[in-house]
Amino acid sequence: MKMVIKAQSISKKVKGLSLYNDLSFEAPAGSRLIITGANGTGKSILLMLLAGLLKPDEGALTLNTSKGVSWSPFHLGLDEFLSVKENISPWVDSKRQAQLQIALWGLESIKNKRLEKLSTGQRKRVLLSRAFGSKKDIILLDEPRAGLDSHYYQTLDEQMQKQQGRGAVIVIATHVPEKFSGENTQTISLGEGHELS
Repeated sequence: MKMVIKAQSISKKVKGLSLYNDLSFEAPAGSRLIITGANGTGKSILLMLLAGLLKPDEGALTLNTSKGVSWSPFHLGLDEFLSVKENISPWVDSKRQAQLQIALWGLESIKNKRLEKLSTGQRKRVLLSRAFGSKKDIILLDEPRAGLDSHYYQTLDEQMQKQQGRGAVIVIATHVPEKFSGENTQTISLGEGHELS
């Protein structure tokens, strides 16, 4: 089985605080990796490492990917002055895929609205539509249920299963790991939290 993610004894410090030391894990194609822990344990930082935005201080992080990584961050990544459609289109595989994602996440009636006019739940759906609208090998989701209207939980679950079915690795940072368990799932529990200011 193809190993898509391999972390070997990685360490990372932020503002002088050690978030993890000697952390190792692997994720094969079609699997789900849940990262959990209290605030300040480095869940989002680990996603940033996997996205290539940061590098480990020590150790090796190998991503065996030809199609790259997509990411639904918790707060960042949307342009307030562009419309919903304009925020989605550059990040997905095709115009047709943009239309499918807009319909799937219930964004059709607001697709021409600027992001500054949207609610938290609507913004979350824009972020998720971008993450699932391209066939990347790794899909990173930072607290994907936070702010998401509950009637879209099933859409989220179905999209994760669909992407895993084609061999993608889904990586989820969450405070509620029990909501994302399933087949081919492993969990990384990060240690004590630190207040990062």
